[in-house]
Amino acid sequence: MNVDAGIGEAASLLGKLNAAHASASGLAHASSQSVVGALSLYKTATVAAERSIASFGKAIASDRAAIMADTRAVTDAQQQLAAATTANDAAAIADAKSALATAQGQLAADQSQLTSDQSGLTAAQQAEADARTTLASSTNTTLSPEVVTKLNALLKIQ
Repeated sequence: MNVDAGIGEAASLLGKLNAAHASASGLAHASSQSVVGALSLYKTATVAAERSIASFGKAIASDRAAIMADTRAVTDAQQQLAAATTANDAAAIADAKSALATAQGQLAADQSQLTSDQSGLTAAQQAEADARTTLASSTNTTLSPEVVTKLNALLKIQ
């Protein structure tokens, strides 16, 4: 395939979405009722969603690491409590119970944070899908994965 044919194929695939070639200024000032305006809204929403997806992805990884550490702390506190109980050491039992309660509380808090971050990730992923749906609807265009990839490249998304 020669270069001109490749450009023609891409142009044909994108159809009216070739308006993505508009300048940054054109995108910024376009009417939301125009194809260029719809592309501008799509780009803004997609970039924001992708930032959120990345942020929540990092937060989830951090949450999981914290939960692993919390689980180890709970196990350690349980072992300390068992040893203190075996030794019938009232002070050590009280300390171990306190450590266990603290570790369990932290584990519950980190699990709650994980749930919250997972919900945020789901919402961000939905926002990204909604941006595609809105663009497809407002431009009456089918957005296949191939079209989205080419469009995002033109708009310098990702």
